[in-house]
Amino acid sequence: MFLKYLLQQDLGMIRTSIMTTCMFHIGGFAIPVKGMVDGKISIFIAEEDIGNDIGILYKVSEKYSPETIICGSHHGIQLASTPLPTDTDPIASVKLFIPVGTNVYNGIKDDLHGKFPNMMGVMNMYAQTEGIGNAVGMSFTQSNLGGVFRDTEAVKIVNPGSQDALGPNTIGEIAYKSNLPMLGYLNHPEENEKFFGKDGFLYSGDFGHYDENGIMYFDGRIKELIKYKNSHLYPNEIEELILAHPDVEDAAVFGKPEPTVQELVTAVVVKKATSALTSEEVINLVQEQVDDYKRLRGGVYFVDKVPRNPQGKVLRKKLIELVH
Repeated sequence: MFLKYLLQQDLGMIRTSIMTTCMFHIGGFAIPVKGMVDGKISIFIAEEDIGNDIGILYKVSEKYSPETIICGSHHGIQLASTPLPTDTDPIASVKLFIPVGTNVYNGIKDDLHGKFPNMMGVMNMYAQTEGIGNAVGMSFTQSNLGGVFRDTEAVKIVNPGSQDALGPNTIGEIAYKSNLPMLGYLNHPEENEKFFGKDGFLYSGDFGHYDENGIMYFDGRIKELIKYKNSHLYPNEIEELILAHPDVEDAAVFGKPEPTVQELVTAVVVKKATSALTSEEVINLVQEQVDDYKRLRGGVYFVDKVPRNPQGKVLRKKLIELVH
């Protein structure tokens, strides 16, 4: 299966890449293995080596002149908000920036441009290791996922309960057909039953929708849905608003249990060391841009670090521990 995957991949312009992604998902091991077959170069920087010093990525880029940087989404956000080290010039070699793990905010390309002046774009790709064969959607704008990606046979948005197909502009679960799906989760028959549909589609566990032109959008993980007075919202929408603030280095949003209303929308924020940003400012920033039920009624908590896995995905179960 993996050999078939490698044979069908085309790394194109990726000749030398720097990666901070881990080896236990498809993006972490496929590119370097395929690169070795094709005579290309991949340089890994481990999460523990980065620590709190994202500047190491600049220094490695200076030395190896990569065309592509493939990093956890949180590393991308840190890069965008951290100035170049005083002894480092802008990295002219970088043409393509690929954050993985979760979505990043609109405007990140502009924020990175001073550091990578020849960068053509920031890739926004939707794919799953479980679907292994190919991406489902891809674009160079952070606002959408583009159309159905090549080699993906079909995509549909379904009602998570009935699995009936939904029409445009209606949020539901993303289901897709891959030409090379995984064999299954080891010793997890219930998860396999959820993922492998009887209709040949793979059920992602992610919310999304498409518009009248067939452009796809990612709306969040089903299990991360926040419920406030029976109104539903998705953390990534609020996170993008907070991350766009120039004094914010990282942020995550979750639902804090409150029996009278179900959950309160709550944020944890990492602000720049020199920033005087207040929780009231963050609350007002969000309030001015969202419907009433999406307001940060659970408060804003400033923390030193947002708990994430090596891919950049927020460990939301740990967020509640930060506010007690």
